[in-house]
Amino acid sequence: MIEVVANVDDHVDYKDIASIIKEKDDGFVRENPEMDFEFNEFEMVGFDKSALNRIKKSIKKYNNMMIIDFGFLFGEIKRKFELYKPHHEMYIEELDLTQIINSFPHLILDDSFESVHFVDNDFDKWRVIIIKDKNKDIIVDGYHMTRMFERYDNCELIESDTFEKDYMGWLFNLIKSFYLDEHYFGLEKMVIVADDAKSDSLLREIIPGYNRSEIPDIYLLRNTNLLTNMYSCAGMKYAAIDQVIALIMKLEPEEFWRLESEAYDI
Repeated sequence: MIEVVANVDDHVDYKDIASIIKEKDDGFVRENPEMDFEFNEFEMVGFDKSALNRIKKSIKKYNNMMIIDFGFLFGEIKRKFELYKPHHEMYIEELDLTQIINSFPHLILDDSFESVHFVDNDFDKWRVIIIKDKNKDIIVDGYHMTRMFERYDNCELIESDTFEKDYMGWLFNLIKSFYLDEHYFGLEKMVIVADDAKSDSLLREIIPGYNRSEIPDIYLLRNTNLLTNMYSCAGMKYAAIDQVIALIMKLEPEEFWRLESEAYDI
C-alpha cells in the first residue's frame, strides 16, 4: 500500500502531492485511465477518521454532498457583511444558508447551462459537511457563525485541533469514498467550497480528468479566476463565491451590484 503521508515534517512543503507520491513509488502505473488516479493504491494517514464514520452511517439518505471549508466561506461572508452594512440595512442572523444549494446550479460559470442539473436540489437532500479549525472562530456583529447551520439536520460540523492535517485527510477520503465506497453511490454530485493552495494541489492530483471536459461529478464554489488560489483547478466548473453570498444575504442582483459599486467606490 502506497501511503500519502499527512503528518509529514513541518519543514517539508506539502503543497505538491505529486512529488510525495513519486518519492514513494516511481514505478506506479494507473490501472484505470478513466479515473486518472488509482485511489486504492493510496491512503492518507495520521488524521482523525472517526468523523468519517459518522458521515458514512447516514450518507444514504442524501442525493448530493457539499464539503465546506468553514474559514473560507464564513470568512468571506464576514468580509462582505462588514463591507455592505454601512450601505444597506441587514442582520446577520437573517442570512439564508439554504441559498448556497438552491442557487448553485444557476450560477455555475459554464457555456452550456443545460448540462448543469442536480437531482432533487432541495437543501435538505444535500449532506453538508462543514470542516472547521477548532482554534479559529468567526464572529460577525456579535453572532457566532457556527450557529448559522445548527438548525439544519443535514449539516454536520467537524472541528479539528490539527486542522491542516485533518482537513486534507477528510477531503481526500470523502472524494475517495464518493467514487469507491458503495455507501456513497447514491450521491449524484459533490460541491467543494474552498479556495486555497493545498486544496488546489490535492484536487489537481486526484480529480478525474473528465470533470474538466465533460459533465462533471464535482463542482467548486470559489473565488473568481482573478482572485482564486485554485489555479490548477481552473478547468473545473465552478460558481463564484461573491454571487452565492449575495443570495445568502437575500440580495437581488441589482442590490448586489449597487453595494459592490458603493463599497468599492466604483
